[in-house]
Amino acid sequence: MKTILVRYCRSCGHIGELPKNMLKCCPKGPGELIPLTELKQAVEIGFTFIALTKAVALKQQLQSNQ
Repeated sequence: MKTILVRYCRSCGHIGELPKNMLKCCPKGPGELIPLTELKQAVEIGFTFIALTKAVALKQQLQSNQ
């Protein structure tokens, strides 16, 4: 099975190739190639974390309004 690599910058979150006129996406570096499956897992974890963080904040807000 062939592993698909995707360009991903951990500093700014840019995914994919850069436009031809850019050497790097942000001052910290040009990013790195990572397996697509690893990127998908990282995105799923990130969205789960964001959803949980928002749920906790909403719960705290509702409790403080009572």
